[in-house]
Amino acid sequence: MIPELLRNKIEKKFGKRIKFQKDCKALSAAIEKQCDEKISFLTIQRALGIIETTSKPCDFTIDLLARYAGIEDWDLFIGKNPSPDSRSSYFENADLILSANLEKGQFVKLTYSPDRELTLMYQDNLLFKVIEVKGGKLNVDDTLHILRFELNHPFICESVTRYGTNCGRFTGGDDGSGIILLSLEPKKL
Repeated sequence: MIPELLRNKIEKKFGKRIKFQKDCKALSAAIEKQCDEKISFLTIQRALGIIETTSKPCDFTIDLLARYAGIEDWDLFIGKNPSPDSRSSYFENADLILSANLEKGQFVKLTYSPDRELTLMYQDNLLFKVIEVKGGKLNVDDTLHILRFELNHPFICESVTRYGTNCGRFTGGDDGSGIILLSLEPKKL
């Protein structure tokens, strides 16, 4: 399946949740019209997890779905394979933190609705350890796979690992307000 962040952007562009085969057929037509590329509604169903599959979507499928959602370069968007110049120096927008730009040991603090607070420590390879938690379903010592944090958008973890077990994807603050406070702190010595 595609990352939840991408699915949310596709559904926002499409104008509704994509749940059924008819939605996938309509999305296929919309993508062909906008991007001048064909994609099967069956491929869309597999990519969105509407029908079960053991395979992951290919890069072409992800790139095409991202282009439809308004993301010209998916790898750059998620901070994957940054250019050497972008790794040596970069700006962190107070509204956006890309996990790939962080250094091991840095802390991210966030608050998302309804009244949930987290302090996360960056481990490496887009993985964070929960250090402090107030409210919600996440626990201290959970390991979270997070691509990015964006103010006023849902808090999305691609996966949550608890006691060695993958608990699946996690989305918080999906009620419309998303992440309401976000800060990046340097690593502690």
